[in-house]
Amino acid sequence: MELADRTRPGPFARRTIELGTYIGIRRGGALVAMTGERMRFDRFTEISAVCVDPALRGCGCAGSLITRLA
Repeated sequence: MELADRTRPGPFARRTIELGTYIGIRRGGALVAMTGERMRFDRFTEISAVCVDPALRGCGCAGSLITRLA
């Protein structure tokens, strides 16, 4: 929740992660990037809550996570 609170990816509450698979990247034990699935329809999936610590933006974390999730 701390990363989502700092990056404000849109609607994200404590139980949001129960809607699908969420993955992340940790550095030094801290979650620095994450993304997940929110809804699935047939062969389509909504990718949600793409968050990257502001200090790491531009390093490819979000792209790596989205590629892996897709």
